Amino acid sequence: MFKNISSLPVDVNNPKNDSIKETMITHNIDIMGLCKTNIAWHKAPGHMQMGERTAEWFEACHVSVVWNQTDPLTMVNQFGGVALISTNKIVYHIKSSGADPWGLGCWAWTLYQEKMANTPVWSFATGHS
Repeated sequence: MFKNISSLPVDVNNPKNDSIKETMITHNIDIMGLCKTNIAWHKAPGHMQMGERTAEWFEACHVSVVWNQTDPLTMVNQFGGVALISTNKIVYHIKSSGADPWGLGCWAWTLYQEKMANTPVWSFATGHS
């Protein structure tokens, strides 16, 4: 599933976090891409990191987050950015993950391996409006 989240809240107790969790559980979603997370993750305190907020939602969870690392003046809130959340049994099939090589926060990817086949999944952001 893919969703334009239109800004994740910095506050981990915000109901928007619960709505992501509930959507994933209700619809049995193992992989969810989010665009326009609008957080410069390196500026967010540890307990507000995406991995921390999702850690107890599922049996297992892997999160790839990217943001614009080329903007030296950014605060915690920053336009753009994406996240790719992998959960439960699919986490055990992750071979690697990464981000756009320019540090612009345009896309994140995760590569899953099942027996002899590799399956790449990307989460994209298109523009910063």
